[in-house]
Amino acid sequence: MSKAKIVRFKGCSNIQVAKALSDLAAGLIELSKNDKRLLNLVISLAVEGWNLSLYEDSNENYKRKIEEKLPKGLSKEKKLIFQNFLLNLIKQKQETYPGYLKGITSFNLKEENGNLNLIVNALPINPL
Repeated sequence: MSKAKIVRFKGCSNIQVAKALSDLAAGLIELSKNDKRLLNLVISLAVEGWNLSLYEDSNENYKRKIEEKLPKGLSKEKKLIFQNFLLNLIKQKQETYPGYLKGITSFNLKEENGNLNLIVNALPINPL
């Protein structure tokens, strides 16, 4: 007899997903907010981390998948920084928002009155 893992789904809006992602990536967002190119890279990688977090995997598999997502040409030091950032984001997302089972399909970052506003489009995933 096979066993199925039951995951509790918590309905969440795209606004809630964007807020959660912003909270999880707040440190690097704050550090990169004066460099639009770096900020877009941070958000893009945070989205990748969010989507990876939706499926349980080993740290080694996460590391391999993260390595595939990192831009070519980054120094080893920057790769390590981003890898650690994403591994932490994945862990924190799984612990803090386990019921947010929406994959992010796209994002838009807007600046309004000096504040950054992250808008995401997200779709529910099949939790099994």
